Amino acid sequence: GLSVHGQYRLCSDDTLFAMPETGIGFFPDVGGSWFLPRMENHVGYYLALTGRRLNSMETYTTGLATHYIALGQIPRCLERFMFTEDLSAAGIESVLDEYCEAPNVEDCGEDEVLPHIDAIERCFKQPSIKDIRTALMEETGEHRQWAQHTVAMMDRASPTSLAVTLEQLNRGASLETLQQCLEMELCISRRFMAGGDFFEGIRAMLIDKDMEPRWEQAPTHDQVLEYFAPLPEGEGTLMDV
Repeated sequence: GLSVHGQYRLCSDDTLFAMPETGIGFFPDVGGSWFLPRMENHVGYYLALTGRRLNSMETYTTGLATHYIALGQIPRCLERFMFTEDLSAAGIESVLDEYCEAPNVEDCGEDEVLPHIDAIERCFKQPSIKDIRTALMEETGEHRQWAQHTVAMMDRASPTSLAVTLEQLNRGASLETLQQCLEMELCISRRFMAGGDFFEGIRAMLIDKDMEPRWEQAPTHDQVLEYFAPLPEGEGTLMDV
């Protein structure tokens, strides 16, 4: 959620991170257009377009978390904060560094992102969903099985959500502030909530739970651009952030 924009982002043994919105016919909101395109090697694009869940090891190694603190150390860390008098940035970092350690595979799981980082960069830098999918299908050798699984994850998502999300991330990469990204996301969210795949995704995944959404066909480029058109005056504004 919004905590990903914080200066200090903690993960522990049982941490899971995901941006699964394309799987319910929506898009990565809460400032996803700010932090996702700024992740190295197009990993943010990979997460946004597949909805893949990261374990705590992957959350840490991708930079989404700034500190890993073992589950058993969290009560001690919280107690330390309760009695510290220095709540400056340096003081906070000092406490976190005291309890922070390198995550281990036994407690946090394998890192299955790093072994495919070159393939992620190669495939998810492509300019369209079609090109991304083609690049994935062309992967061979050690990346082949991973690529096939990635295509399968994308195929379960809303085609509209995928196309809008790709445009969202590309635009977000060039915006200068989180505020601008949130303003763009307000426009996008209003268009999604007008109906279509978002309603169908909620029905299939959260209400009826048949897990078989009947998505609309992939949108044209002009239809994608409609999601980013300015809202009519008076339809919604953001407070300063």
